[in-house]
Amino acid sequence: MYSLDIDTMIQIMQEHRQTGLLHTNIPPRTTGVHETRRVEIFIESGAVKACVITSENGRKVEGEQAYQALVRLGRLRWTFTPQMQSSKPSWLVPSDAPITTSLPFPRRIVNVEQHQMRSWPRLYRLVFALADGTKSVEKIATMLSTTSGAIEPILRDLRKKQLIIIEQKDTSE
Repeated sequence: MYSLDIDTMIQIMQEHRQTGLLHTNIPPRTTGVHETRRVEIFIESGAVKACVITSENGRKVEGEQAYQALVRLGRLRWTFTPQMQSSKPSWLVPSDAPITTSLPFPRRIVNVEQHQMRSWPRLYRLVFALADGTKSVEKIATMLSTTSGAIEPILRDLRKKQLIIIEQKDTSE
């Protein structure tokens, strides 16, 4: 955990060529807003790829506007969750791309703590937990006693939130 302003935090990420998720929560009333807001900055090899502030009701501020809001807030308590350099970051994959292809394998790319998942519906938590890159969409659906069609909207949503990626694996070997 780091307690730094956004510019210093980004400089550190650049100097160490980090790849992963830099995140924090902005407590209610910090800037007159009456709800907690989540900040997520996606970094690849030290370069900022996306900056998003999401309110509890789902409103988003992105890009330069989000960055400038963070500058005005000063020091925040940041957490950095590294991601393996060799994996393709989810923010490079279109979130609205169809999931139903030959054999998609969802894989978590962000560690989400238990307290952060409490508000998620049960099926979301289960799908996220099973998305380890070794189970196909069909296998996850079978394990949850449902159809792949029932979990695909959840996977799309998790991918849109940049928590998972969908990988294709050749199983004909």
